[in-house]
Amino acid sequence: MEKKKIYYSVDPEAKGEESGESQRKLLRFLEKQGYLVYRAPYIFSDDPDLFLQKELGLDRKPTYTEQREAHLKWIDNADVLVADVSAPSEGRSAIIQRALDKPKMGLPSTKIILIKVRRSERKFGKIMRGLIESGKVVYFEYDQIEGVMTEWKNLISE
Repeated sequence: MEKKKIYYSVDPEAKGEESGESQRKLLRFLEKQGYLVYRAPYIFSDDPDLFLQKELGLDRKPTYTEQREAHLKWIDNADVLVADVSAPSEGRSAIIQRALDKPKMGLPSTKIILIKVRRSERKFGKIMRGLIESGKVVYFEYDQIEGVMTEWKNLISE
């Protein structure tokens, strides 16, 4: 049986509860659950350029276009998108939109799970609030990253 694939959108520069350390905990948890995880292993690798170079089969540093194409391929192949939306990010919005658009491109739909630190002061715009209110995405607030792990079975089944 093929492993389920997750595109885990992480921010390696995040501080506080959504820090790289917390995101690594969730990455390890997802891998232990048997998922093939995209993006996070690349971000947290010792040498992201070398990681992507190997992923793409290149003998040189990947161009920005090749990096973008790799991310699009990962999203297109993912069964699930997990994105921490505690802080705003243009790139993360584009990733979420790509996942939402997959059925229009003839690709299988992707379950989208948005997680956010409860005490984050981030305010969502109309588009993000609309996605959450419509039920097109699963939305979960956590106090500590372990809360996501504890609720994982419920989040993935919603």
